[in-house]
Amino acid sequence: MTTWATINTELGIFLDDSTATAYPVANRIASFNRAQQFFAVTHTADIKTATPTLTAGQFSVPSDLIEIAGIKVQDANTLDWRWLEPITIFPASEPREQGFYISDGKITILDTEIQGTTILYYTGYTAIASDSTTLSLPFWAEWAVMNLSMAYILYPYMVGVADLRRWQTKREAGDPEDNPPRRQAEYFWDIYKKIITGFKIQDRGAGYRS
Repeated sequence: MTTWATINTELGIFLDDSTATAYPVANRIASFNRAQQFFAVTHTADIKTATPTLTAGQFSVPSDLIEIAGIKVQDANTLDWRWLEPITIFPASEPREQGFYISDGKITILDTEIQGTTILYYTGYTAIASDSTTLSLPFWAEWAVMNLSMAYILYPYMVGVADLRRWQTKREAGDPEDNPPRRQAEYFWDIYKKIITGFKIQDRGAGYRS
């Protein structure tokens, strides 16, 4: 499995900054984590399973949740498991006895006489914390996310160049839109898009109901 130490070394090669002088490690980690998050939300997420304890038929929405894949409960009488349907509650809605809904940071289960609850949900990938952190990204996504992270790494430098160019008065020095870091970031963004378009976006509507 790939570790952050390996990714960071490769970033140093591709950014021509093996000593992390121009692009500090803190910037690289923050950028890579944001790139992972963007990839998970917009293309392919990881999936987690949790067995929450209900209090008055409710439990807190997982802090790392992107989208619910499914919730199943175990009947206290038959011991059978069944999947719940998500429902929408309106002030004038008819009373419901089954299903679940989300409100005020809580997931409410309407079913009664249950003794177990399992939630499957889409989430992000392991955040980078140190050199030994092992990536949980799909192998094929590593190079794509690296390119997106390099675009993010250049953000502070794009802002700096843009700020300096506000004060230029000589035409030969370029105009405020001449921003090499931004153009390089756009290149990295294009590489990211070219890679991920070769892979089908995750079908979250299908869920993991089995």
